[in-house]
Amino acid sequence: MAPLIATHLQTIRLSAAPQCRVPLRCGVPFAKGQFDAQKQQLIIRAADQEIASQVRPLMNWSDESVQWALVDWLAEPNVEAYEVELAHGVANQEELPSNIQQNHDSFEVADIVATLPVCLDDGRTLSSKVTEKQVIDGGKVRKSTRLTGCCVDADGKEVLEWFLHVHTFAKTSLQQWMYTIRNPSAAAHPGGIWELGDANSIHIQSALVSAKHKTAEIGQGGAAKVDEEGHWKTFDNALRIEQLGSGGDNYKSKIHRDKDGKVYAPAKGYIFEHDELAADGLRSTPAVVVGSENGIGFYCDKFWQNFPKALRASSGTIQFELFPVGFGKPQELQPGEQKTHEFWLATGKRDEVQDALEQVRSLPSVLLDPQVVCETGVLAHLSPQKDDPKEYSDLINQALVGGDTFFDKRESIDVYGWRDFGDVFGDHEAVNSPADDPLISHYNNQYDLVLGLGIQWLRGGDQGFLDLMRDLARHVIDIDLYHTDRDLLAYNHGQFWHTVHYVDAGTSTHRSYPEGTCGGGPSSGQAYSRGLLLHYCMTGDESAREAVMNMGRWMIASEDGSATKYRWLADGETGLTTASGTDFYHGPGRGPANSVETLVTAFQLTRSREFLDQAEHTIRRVVHPDHPVEELNLLDVENRWFYTMFLQALGRYLDAKLELQEVDEMYTYGRRVLLNIADWMVEHEYPYLEKPEILEFPNETWSGQEMRKCESLQWAAKFADSDRRRTYLQKARFFFDTACQQLLQSPRRSLCRPVVLLLTNGYSRTWFQTHGDTLPRLPEGLKTDFPPKSRFTTQKQRAILRVKQLAIAASVATLVIAFVLWMIK
Repeated sequence: MAPLIATHLQTIRLSAAPQCRVPLRCGVPFAKGQFDAQKQQLIIRAADQEIASQVRPLMNWSDESVQWALVDWLAEPNVEAYEVELAHGVANQEELPSNIQQNHDSFEVADIVATLPVCLDDGRTLSSKVTEKQVIDGGKVRKSTRLTGCCVDADGKEVLEWFLHVHTFAKTSLQQWMYTIRNPSAAAHPGGIWELGDANSIHIQSALVSAKHKTAEIGQGGAAKVDEEGHWKTFDNALRIEQLGSGGDNYKSKIHRDKDGKVYAPAKGYIFEHDELAADGLRSTPAVVVGSENGIGFYCDKFWQNFPKALRASSGTIQFELFPVGFGKPQELQPGEQKTHEFWLATGKRDEVQDALEQVRSLPSVLLDPQVVCETGVLAHLSPQKDDPKEYSDLINQALVGGDTFFDKRESIDVYGWRDFGDVFGDHEAVNSPADDPLISHYNNQYDLVLGLGIQWLRGGDQGFLDLMRDLARHVIDIDLYHTDRDLLAYNHGQFWHTVHYVDAGTSTHRSYPEGTCGGGPSSGQAYSRGLLLHYCMTGDESAREAVMNMGRWMIASEDGSATKYRWLADGETGLTTASGTDFYHGPGRGPANSVETLVTAFQLTRSREFLDQAEHTIRRVVHPDHPVEELNLLDVENRWFYTMFLQALGRYLDAKLELQEVDEMYTYGRRVLLNIADWMVEHEYPYLEKPEILEFPNETWSGQEMRKCESLQWAAKFADSDRRRTYLQKARFFFDTACQQLLQSPRRSLCRPVVLLLTNGYSRTWFQTHGDTLPRLPEGLKTDFPPKSRFTTQKQRAILRVKQLAIAASVATLVIAFVLWMIK
């Protein structure tokens, strides 16, 4: 093999050096044109030695170069840093360096028999069957297989769907499993109310994964480690660990209400039994090995956080109970809801299995170089967090530091349990409720907190941001998205809103609309997929990729009027993706903002033109370059504040067009709209709290929203000429400084919503402060005139008009008939 010329790209550092070889995986970003996977390859080195690795492109730039790639490698013992190099030249992919060849065998897929039975509360036992098997990755470090199946009753009726991803790794017996169980039915949601107790919910009495090694002589007994501080304990016959509550002081929080509104809390923490001994504790993170000399081992991350969970071991078999019968109450899996359980299995010599499980219990986190990540341009206007103004750093770090962090918010109302864990308590909604009985509000990724957490981790590397991001992304994908094809097109695969403002969630869990509220369902007003795309790029999680694509399709399907109740009176587009605040406002607002963001995000992932075409259609519907800005009534703050969300989306759309090198009619259209409204902002916009009398709730949230004005003006500055650019950036800095100053003076600055607003907005200020004076002049677009904007009417409006026309026609017909009859008498 000819020697390759390698260029150093960046250094990957680990939070701690593992004690033995463990598999690691992370997404790595690249600048446009930097990495051509057809002509180049990545190499991972440690101490000048090439490490076995594999690379899979996740997302490409428009020139087909790699934007993000998933990198797997086998971490060496006692090594904390790895060099990522780009080899120029074509290598023989079948031929490995000698030092790897000696240590690399074909995959040793542990021969494990697993059964996945489910028992329902009505006495039915469901059996599992596989309907599809697909190899996702088959590289020299990791093989990933996806099984798709369903759970059927004795009559063969499909009740549940399931998906199983199994990752196996070279030179280790470890297997990583992700098992998702889903209720694919549509909800009844009478009157737009989404609560527990739905007619199509599935009530699971018991569901488990039972694993047993098929060929090894295992024998009796085993060993277990129950919690973080404990030691391995041996047992001779059987073991049982049941996590029945969170182990926190607020384990009886009303967040855990069932469909009858009652809190069921059989225990505070966990119960542990082995042989004839019994004990209890608070928070279990169990690892178990069964067998004498050879054995099979199990470890589940986030075990106690996702209670109820149970683990049983006896006679060489390990049973992981996803919804344990020992909890004493069935678990309600709502229509369109799913739950993913992640765990590790290992086989081999018992002491080696124990060592392997110890390593996966504390897998090191991977840290990319923030400076290198920012320079790739995979996320616009990114700078390392160390360069931020102190005022901004202090505000965003409230998520992790101080007495009211996002981790503290979890504990305050016990945001744990399989349905709740990962979400964030919307404590800004509970400020007027009693401290000892706070209003429960679910935040449901409002303003794309997943994205904000991921961005802050990439900019600074603080592990807390990464942990919060992963937990929330898992929650959003499983719980806050509506996984069904059987409901209205406007609902299928959509995202649910946060809890209705200043209303207790009651039994609505994460379905937004409890009894006594206005009712509704998924809509473009709550559609945030950019964070899920970033999560996919950072982790390779296929469920995140599917979510992004499905949300893009949801946006397109929502405009299809052929399946609505109005279809007999009016055809054509529904207008559902561009309504903001009311059915009749279709100007620049949060509906079209999130619609454009979702569609552009789906396009960037898939490069499927249908998504970008729909985004452009949405833009043309709601704005026009020649429409007088004054007529938009943007100073009606309560009803029009969200126009800044649309300008942010418009800026990202224009950035996508530039990356495609499409300086066409739509680029011209969007640029003129952005600059026209920015000109108006410079003259007329002011800090919201300067006029508190026109606000319903003049609070700290409005200070956080000032960051959107800053971001909007910065986008305009990027596309403006030099004179307007200076004006825009000066005004942008004013709003940035105003937001920071007002929040630093507010005693409620650590509440959920203002912190989220600053995590997801404002980080770009540092980049523009550094690069604003040297930005290149971007294309102005075409010299063209656009036809006047036509007034859009929704399908509902057209249907109402049609009814009126039919009523008039019927009245006229009645009069004509009466007249004719009178004439012939």
